[in-house]
Amino acid sequence: MRRLDWLVFGLALGLLASGCGGRVVGAADPDASTPPPPQRGQVDSSVGNLDTGSPPPIDAPVVVDVPAAPDVPVDRITVVDSGPPDGVVGMPCTVANNNCPDGFYCLSANCVSGVCTAAPASTDETPVCGCDRLTYWNTSIAAANGAAVRVTGACPAGVACNVSNPNCPTPAMCNLEQANTAGCNLNNPAGRCWVLPDTCPPQAATAMPTTRRCNSNNMCQTRCSLILSGRTFLVDPTCP
Repeated sequence: MRRLDWLVFGLALGLLASGCGGRVVGAADPDASTPPPPQRGQVDSSVGNLDTGSPPPIDAPVVVDVPAAPDVPVDRITVVDSGPPDGVVGMPCTVANNNCPDGFYCLSANCVSGVCTAAPASTDETPVCGCDRLTYWNTSIAAANGAAVRVTGACPAGVACNVSNPNCPTPAMCNLEQANTAGCNLNNPAGRCWVLPDTCPPQAATAMPTTRRCNSNNMCQTRCSLILSGRTFLVDPTCP
């Protein structure tokens, strides 16, 4: 009977093993293809070697997605014109202190206030009337002498002078031009004070002199040279 009991026990154990897929729970299977679960501290190769518990390196570059600036149509681009670099043209000025810089003169119709105006470098005879009632050869000469200009053309009632008293405010000289031969025959012909270039400009071939000394048959001379010489003269239609 004891032997029979062992046979029954063995048969029961066999049936139990076949009911569990032929494996004994807890027994090691050398042919199994499923790897054992990873141990603590190891990387599980089945999930792409990711270790979500480790922070990124400190020196890892940080990528920031910055949106590109939108294109601006060319016709909407505004160009700011800063004007002349010197910023002087049109600058307000006053005749009392003449605050215009070198190369500019204060153009003032009322001889109180006006605007700074550029004076072209020129030797041409284009007289202007200064607020000091002196006639200047041109605006370049007026600017060089720090004079404000009232109007273009010689002063109709400028600072007076005459043969006996030709003194004019420095640097002006007495212009003794006469309107006709009757003025040349006066005992003390009168004139007006003009400010000239330091040296009379050469006479251009296309602009021959039209003035002549009074009571003289000498050759015609320029207005500038006759003023510098202190001679009375007049416009002679027979010149040159």
